[in-house]
Amino acid sequence: MRFCVFGFRGMLRRGDSIERKIFQAEAGLAWLALPLTALKYWTAWDRLPMRMAVHFDVNWQPNGWTSREGARMLALAGTAFLLAMFTIAGYASRRTSSIVASWAIVAVFYGVLGFVYHVNGWVVDRNLGGQQPTPFAELIVFHDRDAAERFASLILLKLHS
Repeated sequence: MRFCVFGFRGMLRRGDSIERKIFQAEAGLAWLALPLTALKYWTAWDRLPMRMAVHFDVNWQPNGWTSREGARMLALAGTAFLLAMFTIAGYASRRTSSIVASWAIVAVFYGVLGFVYHVNGWVVDRNLGGQQPTPFAELIVFHDRDAAERFASLILLKLHS
């Protein structure tokens, strides 16, 4: 779908497609994750502990720490790296794939970025208030095979009764 809109010289020019402009806007919106992550750290900076927990075991107990500067740089550098890779891959997919495949890739990118943004925010909140609810409390983690087998047999008994 190609056309020319007169009067909106800066937005669309002859030969530009609406799909391309929308795709560029979607790619640009993804970059909001970086300043939003920085804002999360900036608003909590004076309340964050000097030593922050940034890695957690299966019981969500901290087992890896860094300085608050290190935690901020980890969050921002990781987000920036993902954004750069996703932007490059998104534009490459626009040139080589169908429009449906390109939008599917954008959807996956937004899902991954949303997950990373959520985890970065959770790390800040966890370090501000001590024990917070786990980010994925609905997941069941078994520590041994016997517990998993008992749980499975209990579910099967309930299903058959």
